[in-house]
Amino acid sequence: MNRIKLNQLLGSRRVKKRLVLSTSHGKYVVKKWINRWDPIGDFFDNHLTASIIPMRPPEGAGYYGSDVKYLVRLLTEDGYKKTIPVYLSDYNYPRFEKFRLTEESLFSQENLEDFLTNQAINGNLKCINVEVIDADQLRKKTYGHDFGESFEAKHYSWFFYVFVGKLLTVWSNIRLYFINRKHQKSNKVLHQTRR
Repeated sequence: MNRIKLNQLLGSRRVKKRLVLSTSHGKYVVKKWINRWDPIGDFFDNHLTASIIPMRPPEGAGYYGSDVKYLVRLLTEDGYKKTIPVYLSDYNYPRFEKFRLTEESLFSQENLEDFLTNQAINGNLKCINVEVIDADQLRKKTYGHDFGESFEAKHYSWFFYVFVGKLLTVWSNIRLYFINRKHQKSNKVLHQTRR
């Protein structure tokens, strides 16, 4: 259980270095040269390509699916914070070790917070603070105000993506060229009138 410093080995040119990943399919040795790829480059080749970035919730709430109803934040006596996702069907499943949730407790955020506080008082839940967050409200607050519009992703066939997508990209580039040219001319005129 000693600390091993690898800085000199990794910095040396004489040492052969290989990156080996432990995956669910076993050992994977990464090739010496990895081709770099960025979806933004693919977008400029074909405008039907979309780079979709996952939205990250603020305040360290974690990543949970859309079917989570409540997030229960527990603060234990040793200062450890734990977030437990609670679903509407959790009265059928043992979400906690010493007790089960009831249908009435899942009816509202306040009911669940009162129920869990009572369980903590009775000693069935070991924590010093219980906070229940309504996941629907958190999703509305997190994702609702950042974007004015939402789009439903569509499936395109291989033919439509490769051929029609390329034609649409060429058309879009030509259109953008003339729009930029028009703006450049108007900027020239604007700069000349200011002098």
